Amino acid sequence: MEPTNMSYKEEHINFVSGHNGTSFFEISMLAATTSATLLLREIVLLKLSYSIASKLRVRFLVDFVLFAMLLATIFSALADKILLILSFYLLTSFFLVSLNSSATSSIIRSLASPAPAFKSVSAVPLSGRPSFITNFRATVNLATAICILAVDFAVFPRRFCKVETFGKGLMDVGVASYVLSNSIVAPEARGRLAVARSWSQVVERVSRSAVSSWPLLVLGFGRLVSVKGSDYHEVFSEYGVHWNFFFTLAVVRIASTFILCFVSSNKSWLVACIVAGLHEFCLQRGLKAYIFYGSDGKGGRSGFVDSNREGIFSCPGYIAIYFAGVQLGQFLLTPRQNVGQWMKALLTLVVTHVILWCLLFASEIYLDLVSRRLANVTYIIWMLVYNIQILVAMLAVDLGVAVCKEFNLLRKIPVDQEPSRNGDPRTFHLLEAINRNGLAYFLLANLFTGFVNMSVATLQTPPVLSLVIIFGYLFVLSAVISLLHVFNISVKFW
Repeated sequence: MEPTNMSYKEEHINFVSGHNGTSFFEISMLAATTSATLLLREIVLLKLSYSIASKLRVRFLVDFVLFAMLLATIFSALADKILLILSFYLLTSFFLVSLNSSATSSIIRSLASPAPAFKSVSAVPLSGRPSFITNFRATVNLATAICILAVDFAVFPRRFCKVETFGKGLMDVGVASYVLSNSIVAPEARGRLAVARSWSQVVERVSRSAVSSWPLLVLGFGRLVSVKGSDYHEVFSEYGVHWNFFFTLAVVRIASTFILCFVSSNKSWLVACIVAGLHEFCLQRGLKAYIFYGSDGKGGRSGFVDSNREGIFSCPGYIAIYFAGVQLGQFLLTPRQNVGQWMKALLTLVVTHVILWCLLFASEIYLDLVSRRLANVTYIIWMLVYNIQILVAMLAVDLGVAVCKEFNLLRKIPVDQEPSRNGDPRTFHLLEAINRNGLAYFLLANLFTGFVNMSVATLQTPPVLSLVIIFGYLFVLSAVISLLHVFNISVKFW
């Protein structure tokens, strides 16, 4: 090996930057593994006897192994075996479900008359909000927590890193997925906000939104100070010199509040299209070159705006994603009473997903390639495709499990043993725990990631030891967030 005069910090920056990404197909397969993992988890716990499956230790162990450990391994050491792992998960799930031979035979006989069978399945009750929204939101957080540490180890494939200019990396989906996962359950998605009736009401709402965003701003400044003070490695092409994820969230929150003072939340899809269209127009008229090369045309950074151009000028793209998520949330939160109604919703999502795939390919041909750095229209469409795919798969898991319970292929929880309070250990679910304290989980993940990077030379760590460290980090994260959930504690920052 040739000698190098680069510092460890410079080596680290080069290690996590300058990458070209992977394919749509591979990232879609990675997304599919999250839903397949959820399906296997549900079946494993429902196949165990209630006396065993209701134990907190058992549920935590199953969740930690299947969600945290296996997903971390799939995202790193086993990344080249995605199709094999996905096939194994699905075949194992099918095998476990089919173990109940009498129920399976009964279903096979009923399929001889498909019309009555379909009517029977459609009538299976499924009122309230199925768990797929909670599972989706928590999975976004969990996957982010895995990637932000794993990326610093050599065991994490470089093609999954954030892409420098154009391309698709697994880590490119993080911020947009986080924005969308929050927007689908936002007050706007629940129809709680009406159009403002006066300018005084506009000022009041925007002021309230700005005040309620103080935790994000504090966290943003806290991260800025800690990163600069500790000489932590930074990649300026992600957000800029001073900007970070928390500032983007604050801007999206305040800007969306202002826009919704004048436009009904029912027209969120229209706002998303207009914002995305205007942003793309500006990109094509010179903003793209400015973001890539700066005001001096050489990539220099002079002044606050020029130094943080990626973070500042990607905000319109994330605002468009937010409004698309609000419209999606309004659809998902519509009350439905049975499997039949949810199957219609699932079909609508599948059709939407197919249409967006077509728009994605057309956008890459006629507009531009995917660029997280620009948050261009192609990137916005891709983020909708990616997240709707996960929602579709997780909704399908919910429906499949509900039907299997109804036809005695999976165990039902006895009525007299239903949980009596939030956080009941008998129905503990790691994803519910993560979702309950999502921001706290994300903050802890960032703090632990910084601690590991300052304690370990991650670039020189062997693969096996890398996985051990990642597993240990995820175990501590999971244990802390699980204890908060079991003791019925919700950490609120405002």
